[in-house]
Amino acid sequence: MIIIFGVTEVNLPDDRHIVPLLRLWNARRGTAMITRRRSMPVEDLTPWIGHLAVLAPIGEELDFECRLFGSLLANSWKLDLTGRKLSALPEPLAKPLASVCRKCCRSAHPALIQYNPPADRADATAGRPRRP
Repeated sequence: MIIIFGVTEVNLPDDRHIVPLLRLWNARRGTAMITRRRSMPVEDLTPWIGHLAVLAPIGEELDFECRLFGSLLANSWKLDLTGRKLSALPEPLAKPLASVCRKCCRSAHPALIQYNPPADRADATAGRPRRP
């Protein structure tokens, strides 16, 4: 798992994919700590939606719910995490992902996580059915 905290245009390669998303996020965020959902309609995220995981804190950031787990992520992981709590995930994912989410909630910058799931996920049937 590779994690980049404090994501900015400076520490990301301009791959013509992630940097435009970061620019959109920053433009919609303005001077606020985070981008509000109402300021970023899902239609604006169309180019990235399959690659995104959007998590929301539950309570005092003790846990997080996966509000969106993109279809490309779900297909590659053979597991759809949409609607699931991080605390319900198997290790070694639950604790590191929750830690990343807590850190992001306390900063004004998102994190970029690159994770390649094992080719054969023993717990693949534990999730929801995959979307077509």
